Amino acid sequence: MGAYRPLFAFMMLGSAIPDVVSSQMAIEGFKQIDMPAYLLPFLGIAKIAGVMAILILGYPRIKEWAHARLVLICQAQHMRLLHPVCLWQIIHL
Repeated sequence: MGAYRPLFAFMMLGSAIPDVVSSQMAIEGFKQIDMPAYLLPFLGIAKIAGVMAILILGYPRIKEWAHARLVLICQAQHMRLLHPVCLWQIIHL
């Protein structure tokens, strides 16, 4: 296991905890990107499930899909925070 996997898992787990408990900061962030706050716990649970899938030994196919999904979550959050119009254009192509 390289240094990338535990670092990525730590980062995703750290961002999942405020989502699961629906902290005020996470709710405000979701309001800024016009997303309903009731999706926060689901997103947090999905992140935790992805972290568990990445850290489990074996099952390379599951790890591959978990990495892909977590990277897409990171990319979508980054694009919505920096360029909200850009993500809208990509979705509606």
